[in-house]
Amino acid sequence: MVIEKVNKPDYLFETSWEVCNKVGGIHTVVATKALKLSGSYGRNHIMIGPDVWMDESRNPEFAEDPILFRVWRQQAASEGLRVRVGRWNVPGSPVAILVDFTTFVSRKDEIFAEMWRNFGLDSLSGQWDYVESALFGYASGKVIESFVNFNLQPHHKVVAQFHEWMTGAGVLYLKSKNIAVGTVFTTHATVVGRCLACNNLPLYDSLEHVNADEKARQFNVTAKHSLEKTAAHNADVFTTVSDITAAECRQFIGKEADIITPNGFDNSIVPQGEEFDSSRGAARKRLLEVASAMHGVEYGPDTVIVGIGGRYEYKNKGLDVFLDALGRIKSSGKGNRILAFLMIPAWSNGPDKELVLKLKGEGNPAYITNSTHYLVEPEYDAVSGKMRYFGFNAQQDNIGVVFVPSYLNGNDGIFNMKYYDLLIGMDLTVFPSYYEPWGYTPLESLAFGVPTVTTTLAGFGLWVKDYYKGEHPGIEVIERNDSNYDAVVGNVMQRILAVAALPETGKKAYSVNAKE
Repeated sequence: MVIEKVNKPDYLFETSWEVCNKVGGIHTVVATKALKLSGSYGRNHIMIGPDVWMDESRNPEFAEDPILFRVWRQQAASEGLRVRVGRWNVPGSPVAILVDFTTFVSRKDEIFAEMWRNFGLDSLSGQWDYVESALFGYASGKVIESFVNFNLQPHHKVVAQFHEWMTGAGVLYLKSKNIAVGTVFTTHATVVGRCLACNNLPLYDSLEHVNADEKARQFNVTAKHSLEKTAAHNADVFTTVSDITAAECRQFIGKEADIITPNGFDNSIVPQGEEFDSSRGAARKRLLEVASAMHGVEYGPDTVIVGIGGRYEYKNKGLDVFLDALGRIKSSGKGNRILAFLMIPAWSNGPDKELVLKLKGEGNPAYITNSTHYLVEPEYDAVSGKMRYFGFNAQQDNIGVVFVPSYLNGNDGIFNMKYYDLLIGMDLTVFPSYYEPWGYTPLESLAFGVPTVTTTLAGFGLWVKDYYKGEHPGIEVIERNDSNYDAVVGNVMQRILAVAALPETGKKAYSVNAKE
């Protein structure tokens, strides 16, 4: 019998562009595991992020601590490293080092030339978004090197995990200096895979025939693809988050993932017992109030609330499917009254002032809108365009649709509640993704007891099919491929109508299963 010993590191560094800097789903990945890791490692678990705010008073996620690692900070400064040290304001309050990488901009050609010589990294075509990210990764590697050399002894075991291509230069820097740090590179989505999906090209039916280097040149992402590929091949351990992304890595990066590490969720943030019921009631009340003011109708407590949220990727996140399904429900005239929310941050310019006045009981009572915030270019906005196409009119139809093109961080000007605080009030969420390496949004939904819909093209959807062997009415995993769009729309429509028709006891049972 072989007994494996888990060899835990003494120090764990974790580098991501989204540490103290919310951009997308990776923010949730690294933030929600911080509580567990901080409990195990204390201040020996150190998160590293970009100092893109440059002003502590403007960054609500970061609290600087002038005492923490003060002597090392002085040493780092003497080495030309500009860092701020403090705590990330998420559960667990992990140590966070924010790195100012702009000091390396003047040396970028020298740095990239060295990485070409050492690793064959092709940075020639990289635009500013590549340069920023690569220099952040490089600076993070130097920060880890400085910290280890100054604070630690040879017997200390150290691991550094780097998330996504944006941090890959950190892996290469540490390897080039032969630092005694074990490196882990984790890709959450491949550069080429995302490009194919975003450009409406079939990804899955012909995956094994795609020449990734050629596609990278076609879409002008050669530098990003090269950094992702080079980091994956040079890290001590290469991981990805799902079987579906592992297949991409095999084809596009040319390397098998050493370990597949599904994303978890720390559900200690989910209210329990009476607090759960109270939070759900408050969420429903606010959702119905805002929608009633927007549409000029009174949405009663029996209104069925459905929603979709996440990054604004119209095809990848299934926004097109969701809207087409709502359009079919409108045309059918079937079912109970449905209120649908699209909580998708977009290019907006503040809350609708007429709506703000109306919510206060002032302003024009006849004012009607479908968007909570002013869109900068509504005529070019895909979601607004599809809503206009279907002509959603809650005063005439059995369905009302609300577009929330703002981050729900508690001060959006309309709801003034956070996303989770509103999510808990929904009856169903729909995430019919086409490109979704993992899929945090349906996982979050389940944690808050809200039944959800996802697809077989989402890593989490596949995980459910593989690992949850019982019946799961709390989550519908719809078969999706490159050629069955119409069927997916039909299935989403039917699922919305089925949940809308459930009696209260049925909704309770779905909610219980969702949590399970």
